[in-house]
Amino acid sequence: MVKKFNSESDQSAVKRELSKNTPMVVRFHKESCPACMMSEKPWDEFCRRPPSGMTVLSIEEKAIPPEVMSGISGFPTYAVLGKNGGKKHRTGAMMSVEEIETFSQRA
Repeated sequence: MVKKFNSESDQSAVKRELSKNTPMVVRFHKESCPACMMSEKPWDEFCRRPPSGMTVLSIEEKAIPPEVMSGISGFPTYAVLGKNGGKKHRTGAMMSVEEIETFSQRA
């Protein structure tokens, strides 16, 4: 399932989603970010066939709660919350579906 959050009014929903104890892949992005725009196509393709059993979240800068934003050093930033509680993140564009898939399997 893919969930998109794009506005400041989504911040409470984003907090709820991120606090769930469920495997997920998250992409934090910024509307005017060149690297975000260049990596949008592989991300959209990844979202069309997300990993089984994982929630996929796409969160635009305006929807990022301040306490989460403090941990983001640039855009886009990807995060994976794994099935066994593992967590990892990466800042920088991923330019292929394969790269995103590999990243999403490592937590």
